[in-house]
Amino acid sequence: MKFILNVVCLFLLASCAGIPPTQNAAFLAQQRAAFGDNPAEEFNRMTRYEKGKIAHHDPLSSFGTVSETFTSAPDPAKIEFGQSSVTDSFGDGGKAATTHMMDIDGEEVKRGKSLAQDVADLRSGVLSANDLPIHVFHYVDLDGDAHWVTQNNRALTVLRMAKLNPTKILVLKKSDLEKKQGANSLLSVLNRLKAMPNCKPSPEMYIRIAGVNDIGQPRNSWDWDAPFGSMVK
Repeated sequence: MKFILNVVCLFLLASCAGIPPTQNAAFLAQQRAAFGDNPAEEFNRMTRYEKGKIAHHDPLSSFGTVSETFTSAPDPAKIEFGQSSVTDSFGDGGKAATTHMMDIDGEEVKRGKSLAQDVADLRSGVLSANDLPIHVFHYVDLDGDAHWVTQNNRALTVLRMAKLNPTKILVLKKSDLEKKQGANSLLSVLNRLKAMPNCKPSPEMYIRIAGVNDIGQPRNSWDWDAPFGSMVK
C-alpha cells in the first residue's frame, strides 16, 4: 500500500510541476531513510527539490509586494524562510560567527563553518543569538497574506536548529533591497520564492547534504540538486 501511495505521490508531482515521475533508486532510498515515506511530506519535499533546481528569472510583476513602511515589528518566532533549501555549511566570506581559521599548508585560511558547528557553539555559549543577526523584509503575497521573511536563510536555520529565536533583527525596506545587487537584490530574493510551494515563504527549511542526486550523479551540499538530509522549523 505504501509503495502505491509513493508512486501516486511522484505522479502528482510530475503532473503539477511538469517533471518526469522517475527518480534514482539510491536517491529515493536516501531520502526515505532521512524522512520516512509519508506521501504528503514526500510530495512537499520533492516539489521543493525539483523546483529548487530551476533558475527562475521571473519579473517583479509576477510577485506580491515588498513593503516600504510597516505598522508593526516582526515577531521573532514567526519569521519565515524565503528559499527552498540551504547547504549544510556557510561560505568562506562570512564573519566570525560563521567562519573559522584553518591551517592549510602552513597558511591561515578562513573557511566556512558547518551549520551543525554553529548550533553546537550556540548551545555551548561560544556564540549567542546576537552573533547571528537576521535581516528580514515584509512581503505581502498575491493572496494578500503578509509575511516577515528572512534574507539570510542559513543564519535563521541555525537558530531554529538550536531552538532559539532571533534576538538581533534588521528590517529591510523595499528601497533597501532595491539598492542591493546579485544574490541579495530585490528580484533575486523574490525569485527564490518560485521554488516554494505556492510561491510563498515557509516556516520549514530543508538542509542539503553531499550525496547522489535524482539521476544518480554525486553532488556536494552546495549544489542545488544535492539531496536533503534534514528539515527544521
